[in-house]
Amino acid sequence: MSKVALGVGYSFNLFHEEDVSHIDFKEAGVKLSVDGNIYILHKATTYNESRKVDSLLDSSGEMRVSDYRY
Repeated sequence: MSKVALGVGYSFNLFHEEDVSHIDFKEAGVKLSVDGNIYILHKATTYNESRKVDSLLDSSGEMRVSDYRY
């Protein structure tokens, strides 16, 4: 089960790919190190898609990008 780092603004969280398959996102060019694993940060492609990400972060919690930048 693969995870993806998905964020909005300066916050992100890790999600299983199948849990965010309904969201259109792209690589943001930032590498993150979480629990010894390296992830590429992804961001939504549109404002409406970013609202979906924001909702997920509200329900699952969020981490600060600056705390995990690789």
